[in-house]
Order: sequence, then C-alpha cells, then structure tokens
Amino acid sequence: MTARGPVAATGRRTAAAALAALALSLVPTGLAALPLWADGNGDGLPDPTDGVSLSERSALVTVDVWIDSQSFVWTNFQVWLEHPTALGYENGVYIVSGGNAFPVDDFTRSKLIGLGGFGYLGGRHGVTHLARLAFHKIRAEREGVSFLIDPSDSNDTFSTLGTPTGYFLFDRAIGTSWSTPGRLETDETPWRRIKGLYE
Repeated sequence: MTARGPVAATGRRTAAAALAALALSLVPTGLAALPLWADGNGDGLPDPTDGVSLSERSALVTVDVWIDSQSFVWTNFQVWLEHPTALGYENGVYIVSGGNAFPVDDFTRSKLIGLGGFGYLGGRHGVTHLARLAFHKIRAEREGVSFLIDPSDSNDTFSTLGTPTGYFLFDRAIGTSWSTPGRLETDETPWRRIKGLYE
C-alpha cells in the first residue's frame, strides 16, 4: 500500500510472475475461485452487467466491496479498484472489523483506490463486506469501477487475500457502473444557466 521506487519492466514482470506462481502453489486442491465484487445498489449482490440505473440525477454514488473466500481462511487483504477520471473519489469507510485497516489509499496511483488490512486474528472466511466507497459522478454517461486482480497488471499492483504463510489470488472479479437519466445536476449546472442568460 506504499509507493515503490522505479522498477525495470523486465524485473517487474519476473517478480509478478514469481509471486503469481508462489500464490497459485499455495492454493488448496479443490478450492473454487474466490469472487470479488462491487455492489452499486446496496443489495449486497453483484450488479447486472449493464450496471445500476439511478432513479435520481444525483452526482454522488456509493459502492460496497464484497468478497467470498469460501473455505479459504485469511488474516490480511489487499484490494485495488480502478475508476475513470469521470468518477472522483470522495471518501471511504471500512465495514470489516476485527483487524487493523490501512487508510484508504487514493494517493499512491491516480485513478486507483487501495484497501488493505492485517491482523485479523483467528482468520476470516466466507462472505465478508469489506468497505463502502463514495464517488462524485462528473458526467451523466455510464461510468464504473473495476478491480485489479492480474499480477501482471501495468499498474504494478493487484488484489490478494493472505495468511502469515502465503497469499491467494482472485481469479475473477465483478465491478459495477452507474447510468444517470438526463443531465447530471452538478455544481456547474446553475452557473451554466446564469451564463446562458447573458449570451
């Protein structure tokens, strides 16, 4: 969750591949994929592929981050989300308890939000509500968030669950998006109306 110095592209790919191989070697036999999903309508479930349609022209949207580790018991986590410039990060709060959470990272890399925590003694497994994030929607077009789960991602970071002895990679993740009917009511709208009176 901290910024790292420059790494040669070859070294980065080699390190990512080695980490991925190590993580995959620690996967218990027969364990199903670990899902990671974003909930944009508050029902706790993955959203439809066509996103969430907002009934009001609101500029503020929230997203809940959920995981289902099934039988894999974890004591630490790191989850990274990517958002377009049309979604500005406002704030975030952790829902998961029982451990030590890092500050929500909106500063290490532009357009990325990092969540992380450690020290969940005794371990956790199954479905867990990790966090709730709020974004300011700048445009009315459909915009959304997605997860970074590929160890070879060009952003040089990815999402994992961990134990004191190893890590587990997510092999699938479901993001979400929002569509807003009509023109978005933002702080700029009243000024545009006033400006139009004098044109």
